[in-house]
Amino acid sequence: MLIAVMGVTGSGKSTFIKNVTGIEDIKVGHGLCSETDKVQSYKTIINNKAVVLVDTPGFDDTFEDDEVVVERIADWLSDTYKSNRLLNGILYLHRIDAPRLGGSSSRSLRMLKEICGQDAYKNIVLATTFWDQVGEADGKAREKELLEEDSFWKKLIAEGARTIRMSRNKEAGKRLLEDMGTKATAILKIQKEMVEDGKSFEETTAATEIDREMTKLKLEQAETVRAAQVQADHQIAVAEADRIFREEEARAEHRLRLERHERQVALQRQREERRARERLAEICRQQQRALREKRLEAEKQQRELDALVQAEIEVTRRREAEIKRIEVKRRKDRANVQLEAIGNHIEIFNMGCAANFVNIASSAHTVLTRFCDICLGNIGASFYYSCDKCNGPDDSFDVCESCFRAAQTCPDEQHTFQRKYEADTLNGCSRAIRPAVTTSLSCDRCGEAIKGLYFHCCICDGDDFDMCLTCVMNGRGCRNSQHRLGIGSAPILSPEIMSGNPV
Repeated sequence: MLIAVMGVTGSGKSTFIKNVTGIEDIKVGHGLCSETDKVQSYKTIINNKAVVLVDTPGFDDTFEDDEVVVERIADWLSDTYKSNRLLNGILYLHRIDAPRLGGSSSRSLRMLKEICGQDAYKNIVLATTFWDQVGEADGKAREKELLEEDSFWKKLIAEGARTIRMSRNKEAGKRLLEDMGTKATAILKIQKEMVEDGKSFEETTAATEIDREMTKLKLEQAETVRAAQVQADHQIAVAEADRIFREEEARAEHRLRLERHERQVALQRQREERRARERLAEICRQQQRALREKRLEAEKQQRELDALVQAEIEVTRRREAEIKRIEVKRRKDRANVQLEAIGNHIEIFNMGCAANFVNIASSAHTVLTRFCDICLGNIGASFYYSCDKCNGPDDSFDVCESCFRAAQTCPDEQHTFQRKYEADTLNGCSRAIRPAVTTSLSCDRCGEAIKGLYFHCCICDGDDFDMCLTCVMNGRGCRNSQHRLGIGSAPILSPEIMSGNPV
């Protein structure tokens, strides 16, 4: 039974062989340097069966390039194939405590694929090592990445390769080797190329892959050198600019210090003169009011405190009353502007288009001019909530369905709301009154912004076709003259004026 052990330097190849064979003179590396520099075979007996383990140099060898390492492995594989000795399996080791499948491990995996070939994938066992050097959660996450990523082990597994977690248990290692020995022997791709096809090592796909990797690495190194040179040139330029800037800054700072000192001297002289006058005046005032202040201080403080409290209460009351009065007036003015404009639009429409459309009833005023006091949007023919206590006796505080669901109510949280519905049966359309979206609503005929009365088709463009009053009066309706048009209203005033905050 012949099994090759492969992997990058430090993945545990020599440690595994030493553990299962019991051979003590096998060199095991504990640092960054490679201990195996050539292909070496070690024989052991497992359950009365002879097992030969082949320790191969790591692909990421400390002292030799990957090309030299792969060529040594290829020569050994070629010699064994010529002597009719075939591998039962390839044990490939990978450190699970490596954060990612880095450059050396990635190259090692590609070399493994090119050496073995797809037909021999079923003889490969992919083993993760050093589980005692990583936490369980991190180890599982890295193992999952190895198993499921296309660029890692997924394709090898799909073609028959197996995966295991490698422990330091000697008996478990022997069982693994015994199981691998049950597999039929395999002819590797590189053996076919060098022995059957008569290719030199340089002509094999493995050597081609190494050349491609070396070319890529050289390009990356060249780019790194170029970037470093650009960075160095930039740093020199920055340093020179910084030196010039510091010199200019120092000269400017010196001038500023001189000017500042002169100003400070003048200010100090002025302050001293002012303090002297103030001290003299204060002495005179203190002499005049010393006796009176001692006698009246207590009474004066109490009177001032009472006056301040009463004044603050009165100012607060007046401010609240003024704010409420302004808000009520602003809402009434806003409603009057909208009501008057919509009334004029309806009158113009009824006078100019009576021959082609039914007249718009005057009852539409309420529906078209009722706006939400929170978002200022037209409520239209839909449910809304009304507070009769806010905004004065002649008006109510109205909130649309959307704002009410968002827990936005009138200024007084203690007030109760009544749920109301603004009925509408105009023009026989189920959505005759369509709330305006924003002041950016535009006519789908002329493209102009819509303000005031507008018309809406519930059928055209998926219930999204709006027309201004001018287009409809000029005979430009929706795309189908048989459709019934609903009406709606968009704010006449801008959002800033509607909200009482003009820009």
